[in-house]
Amino acid sequence: MSLKNEIERHRLARAAGGNITSSGNGSAASEKRETSATPPPFLRLIRRDKQCWLLPWACFHGVSYEPDVATGDGTGKCEHLRLVFMSHDVSVRGHNLGGVVDAIGAFALRELREVSESYQAATAGVAAPAPVVSEINVVAK
Repeated sequence: MSLKNEIERHRLARAAGGNITSSGNGSAASEKRETSATPPPFLRLIRRDKQCWLLPWACFHGVSYEPDVATGDGTGKCEHLRLVFMSHDVSVRGHNLGGVVDAIGAFALRELREVSESYQAATAGVAAPAPVVSEINVVAK
């Protein structure tokens, strides 16, 4: 196969969303379709008071997770996430947030939304509880 044909084949595969792997001798070994969904470009943060932020994942620096901290009002214990972006610091408090950290690591998190206190009580008795966000604070740097 000529170099011109190989380049054209790669260009067509890229345009079709495919992923090409080549063997050591330069010939195409296999073509396979990308099976995972594309990661979201932004993280959407929504508070109960309808404030909303779209922060680009391209500006994401890191996350820290604390499993046992005092709640913001001092009435109990909760989990705390701190997400650091280039222009914003995000503080998230809630319960069962370990899955959120996993979603961030898999580039699959699209949105975090505060849940009203009345709905938080309804999720308490679930066997495999979903993450519950009770408070989101966003601070511009």
